[in-house]
Amino acid sequence: MAGVKASKEVFLHVWRILTEQTDEDHPLTAEAIIEQLEEIGYGCDRKAIYRHIEALEEFGIDIGKSTSAPRGYYVMSRDFELHELKLLADAVQSSRFITVKKSKQLINKLGSLASVHQAEGLRRGLYMTDDDKTDNEQIFYVLDGVYEAIRRNRRVSFKYFRYLPNGKKEYRNGGAEYVVSPYAVVWDNEKYYMHAYHSKYDTISSFRLDLMEGVKVTELEREEQKRYKSYSPIDRERASFSQFGGEHAVVVCEFDNSLAGAVFDQFGTKLKTVPVGEGKFRASLPVNLSQKFYSWLFGFGNGVKVVSPQSVIDEYKAQLGKVLSEY
Repeated sequence: MAGVKASKEVFLHVWRILTEQTDEDHPLTAEAIIEQLEEIGYGCDRKAIYRHIEALEEFGIDIGKSTSAPRGYYVMSRDFELHELKLLADAVQSSRFITVKKSKQLINKLGSLASVHQAEGLRRGLYMTDDDKTDNEQIFYVLDGVYEAIRRNRRVSFKYFRYLPNGKKEYRNGGAEYVVSPYAVVWDNEKYYMHAYHSKYDTISSFRLDLMEGVKVTELEREEQKRYKSYSPIDRERASFSQFGGEHAVVVCEFDNSLAGAVFDQFGTKLKTVPVGEGKFRASLPVNLSQKFYSWLFGFGNGVKVVSPQSVIDEYKAQLGKVLSEY
């Protein structure tokens, strides 16, 4: 029995060595595998190595053999291709909501899905300063809590804060907890948001997850389940700007043709447009009126003109007047 156990252990170590140490550019000969086994206290001959490699292939492990320098055996394919792992590592490293500490941990875990040689390349990815990343280690627990509440059809309670100019936190709602009914989690402008029914305003409100603390899943069922059964966070995303709510309206605007890409980026390519005059098009924009919407318009300069309704035209002119009054 001891010999059978040792044979099984050698088999597993051969699998581990090939998985961790080899790739197309770094094969290992049977002799090199034997040397590594001896270093951890296992004796083995070349015929046994060949048998173990054959067994791994029968099990479904794709093992190649290089007959030209460098010679040896290597794992040919893995669950993730190297370029896929690089893409995931870049996404982790560039995500502002993931702390520097957690980013390093996740990239190390991604590296375990490649050879040790390939893993080094994952750790030498995008460059970002620490200031680009959040320092809120609790966001993963907040995210899990919100998802759990949606899955169980429950409300969540939490404290919500904002940052003051001195960098300190100021808790909203007088420091009291919010209790809301979450319906969706969305990703917008490098941040997570929770869309939740807020009974105080009788509507869906947005909350930034990195500004939430002490999230708890309550035993209270979500409110307005029938009303928001077919709720679409995508439609809200297109109507909102940086998650700002406001009175809903359909605003007709004329844009220079060069701005079509920016308009479709915000409202989707299914937005209906109509050519008007040379080099311009008209679109009816379903939006939630907010200062962020007017700022979005202002960013296009004289490349956009609000056509209707008159109330929006008047408000846009008032917004521009407030800016001019500072100068």
